Amino acid sequence: MHEEGGGEIYAMEITMDEALNQDLEGVLGAMNKEIDFIRERRTAPADVGKLTANELKMAMECRIIITRKDPTPQEINEYEEKHGTKLDMMQAREKLGRWKARLVMKDLKCKRKADPATTYAEVPALYAMRLLLSTIDLRKDILSIDDYKQAYIQADSYDAGKRVLIKYPDPAVIIEAFKKNPSGFKLQHVPMIFEWLYGPLYGGQTSGQHWSKTHARRHVDMGFKEVNNVGSMFVHKERAVTVSTFVDDPLTKAGNEADHEWYDQELKKHFEVRGRERLTPTHPLSY
Repeated sequence: MHEEGGGEIYAMEITMDEALNQDLEGVLGAMNKEIDFIRERRTAPADVGKLTANELKMAMECRIIITRKDPTPQEINEYEEKHGTKLDMMQAREKLGRWKARLVMKDLKCKRKADPATTYAEVPALYAMRLLLSTIDLRKDILSIDDYKQAYIQADSYDAGKRVLIKYPDPAVIIEAFKKNPSGFKLQHVPMIFEWLYGPLYGGQTSGQHWSKTHARRHVDMGFKEVNNVGSMFVHKERAVTVSTFVDDPLTKAGNEADHEWYDQELKKHFEVRGRERLTPTHPLSY
């Protein structure tokens, strides 16, 4: 792992004004990417003129979280090999760091406490994941990881007829307000956009369970059976594939190349993923 003065790779939340001071266009691109992804799958415009004053007041507020993620050691090494140069951590962040925006509901328990039965989402116990890893035969088995793109946004929509009115700061107005007065920029003064939300969103109390159930249903459709005493761990009924998913990070063990490739292609039919990465003794998990 690349280090600088003992520092490690990290992703850190940054205040909106600090992020805009660092990279205006990069932050705008990250916000637009997030909002576009959600609008394609989750929301529809709300006609503000037809909403009552109370509906506007009671709309679920969301905030836009900005983080800057360091490049991984693998990304740094690939850049260094390609360009024949060495990067310290500051240089790597400057050249290869990525901005990430996430729209998060402020679904606070102090305002609206959901039934605990609707919020619990099970993940595999660490002992179960260790047991799975202990069964790996390096002569034939394939171990790999993947990552779901904005998993909660890929969960099934709410039941028919259910929707939630949300509001959040308009990214375009954020940028314009900052350009006009960088030193006096106040995010709380940016006008809100109102939209109807038709499915889970990050920050929602019930969103984790909604995603977990969607993930399980689609794996059952692929021919898997969920392990009885370990949630979010699946064994295929016919193929040599076992999957252990910790929220949105699936760890896969396959007994042969054909079954590994089958699961990779089948998963892409049901979800958008970032791309499979094989794990070996010399290429272990990076987190």
